[in-house]
Order: sequence, then structure tokens, then C-alpha cells
Amino acid sequence: MAYRYVFSKDQPRYLNFPLQLKWFGYLAKAFAKYQNKKARDGVFFGLILRSYGGKMYWNDVTNQERYEIHPPCFSAAPAGTISSIEASCPWDEVYLGYSEDLLPDFQKLGINIDGRCYPLKISPVQQKCIDELRELSCNLDEPGMVDRLDMAAFRLIMECYLPSAQSVSSLSEQQVLHKIADHLIAHSCEKIKFSQIVKAYGLSHRDFYRKWSRIFNLSPAQFVMKHRLEQACNLLKFSNKRINEIAFECGFSSSITFCRCFRKNYGITPTEFRQKEEHALV
Repeated sequence: MAYRYVFSKDQPRYLNFPLQLKWFGYLAKAFAKYQNKKARDGVFFGLILRSYGGKMYWNDVTNQERYEIHPPCFSAAPAGTISSIEASCPWDEVYLGYSEDLLPDFQKLGINIDGRCYPLKISPVQQKCIDELRELSCNLDEPGMVDRLDMAAFRLIMECYLPSAQSVSSLSEQQVLHKIADHLIAHSCEKIKFSQIVKAYGLSHRDFYRKWSRIFNLSPAQFVMKHRLEQACNLLKFSNKRINEIAFECGFSSSITFCRCFRKNYGITPTEFRQKEEHALV
């Protein structure tokens, strides 16, 4: 069983609630071995409630990650991102969608929307919200039901971010690794000492690399190199800085090392890349 409701701006609402749903859906025993991988057209929140057997994977095209997930779990993604579930058996899911214009409003509330999928424990309060959403969606023609759905949806999202009596205050393994990844991205153009970062998160060197490989397709060093080269590409496109300046700004020890790594990854030199981009703009 599956249903999806799409709400227009003309949908009768009685309150000026700021976070109005654009769409709402519920999937019961849904199954698609490979889901559609189109870019999202709005802010997305999804709760995978349960799986009916077999392994499930979160295929995050935008962040270039693929990892196994174990329902219940929760994801939040901005518009333009691409991710999908790969599964060998059906699952139950509730999903909520909002206009992409509302992304700053969610971020101001401290709601992390990064496109990744995180483990979740369904509390009694969350289950009550889910049941309420399903019940309200069956009576949307009645006055005020859409407003109630808006508020019930937001309560569910809020409960996914707030700690509950069942939740564990410490970060999960997956969350720790994503925090390390965020740190590596933020400091990718600096000299990085992996041993210090790993130690700060309470992991041994061996455990870190073993757990990292479960989530990321690239090694930590390759992950950092990828982001250094992406930053270099932006500087080559949008600045007039010299090649050696870009090399040092992006964390390379020399322009020779930078050019060698750039050519290995892109098949052309930084100078050729810049010329190609300049010609494309003409």
C-alpha cells in the first residue's frame, strides 16, 4: 500500500503556520530494488520505519557514499540532492516534503539537513505522531485537517532531533564518522594529522579505517584529496590566482605535486582546465 498527497498553495488552510507541507506520503511494504535517482525538488524528510528482511543500503549520490542501514532510521535532505534506498525486501516509510524556500527556516531551528541517513529509535511520542499523520491524511477534505497535518508533521520532525528517554546521548558509530568527515572537509586544505583526529573521537587507528571503509568508497586520504581538488577547480574557474598560489592554498606541498595530482584525477593540467573553462564561457 502506498499513497502520496501533494498540496498546492491554494490548498485551504486556516492558519498561517510557517512550515507548510508540500507533499506527504506513506509507503507500506513498498519495494523497489533500485529507486529512482532524480534530484529532489524540495526539502525532504524520510523515516524508514521497518524492513521485512534482507539488507538495505543508503545510496547517497550527492555525497558519494553508500552504506548499509538498519531501520528504523531517518534522513533529511535539501532540494537538488540525489539519494535512494537499495533493498532486496519491502519496507515501510513515511516521508514529508517542503518547498526549498523553507530550508533556511529549518536551519535556523538547528535542524541538520545533510542528505545522510541516521539510525533512530522510535519513541512512543514519535509513534503517536506517525499514527496521527496517517489518520489525518484519511480526512483531508474536512476543514482544518491540512493545518493539523502541517503541525503533526513538524512535531514528528522535531521529535526525531530531540533526545528521548530511549535515545542514547552518545553519538552512534555512523554519526562519529560523519563528524570526522565534516572535519576533514572543513580542514581539507590544511595539514591533517589523522591520528590526532581519530584519537579525539575515541577510536583506534585500526578501528577508524575499518569502520570508515564500511561507509565511504574513498580512503580518508583520497577523501581529503577529492575536496582539495574540488576547491582547486573552483579557484581555477573563479579567480585569477596563479597555479602555485592555488596549490599552496589548497594544501599541496608544491605546484609540481598539485599538477601531478590534478592530471592524475582529471586527465589534464590545471592550466588546461582553466583554459577549457574560459573557452566554455565565451
